[in-house]
Amino acid sequence: MFVRELTAAILAVSGPRQPAILNTVLAKDGVTILDRLLATLRACCASIVVIADSQCAPCRARSLSVYPPVLPGKAPLRALYTALTVAPTEHVFVCAVTMPFVDEPLIRYLASFAEGTDAVVPRDPHGLQPLHAIYSRQLIPTLETRLNAGLRKVEDFIEAIDAWIVPPDEVAAIDPTGLAFLDARITSHVAPTA
Repeated sequence: MFVRELTAAILAVSGPRQPAILNTVLAKDGVTILDRLLATLRACCASIVVIADSQCAPCRARSLSVYPPVLPGKAPLRALYTALTVAPTEHVFVCAVTMPFVDEPLIRYLASFAEGTDAVVPRDPHGLQPLHAIYSRQLIPTLETRLNAGLRKVEDFIEAIDAWIVPPDEVAAIDPTGLAFLDARITSHVAPTA
């Protein structure tokens, strides 16, 4: 069962290789990166949107709604802003399109803290994970102001808002393998398609 008031926003704005990588088959289970990501998100989110600089043909081929970023600025922040403006729900789970192992139990856990806070962001031993996090639409005016003032880093934005930071031990209890934050652009867990 999905979380009724949660939209998933897949961010596909940071590189020209992303459309190609989406059709890469995961060595782990023989499913494409995009299809694995979608299966997880469909299991727990009421709706899904994609924020992409390009047409994102693999996304459109799967009948996903694709929106271009609406403000100039650093890719993740302008994509986050767009996701918040187009989402039909109050809370938005944001992930990078190259994260095939987003974790459904972890998404549900984050969602349990979403009410009454600006964002819920997990932290692992490597730091904050702002691209496996939940944000509230109430952040739209604040984010727009910060983007127009030149804000560049997602981490700086998180420090300036009322964010609930989930500590590493709680994250590890739900995702003991640590795969939830894995980026397919920098891993050997994928195999090229034939």
